[in-house]
Amino acid sequence: MNTRFRTDFSEETINEFVKKLDIEPLSKALSDSPVEDLKLASKAYYTKKKKEILEKLDDETKERIDRLEYELFVVHKM
Repeated sequence: MNTRFRTDFSEETINEFVKKLDIEPLSKALSDSPVEDLKLASKAYYTKKKKEILEKLDDETKERIDRLEYELFVVHKM
């Protein structure tokens, strides 16, 4: 991430991005879930520390991270 998007995240911050909370599975099939519901579900995995880090970032970086998390969530659920 630091190389691709020229960010200066510390190793600790990057490790925090990788951590996920254990949450309940989706209540319906992935194909039956609206995109907005899936985006919200992907954010349910965020730890408190990750949310704090994201609050301090600019909007463009937050959008990139949220998009990546959403895509990884969908791929994982497939």
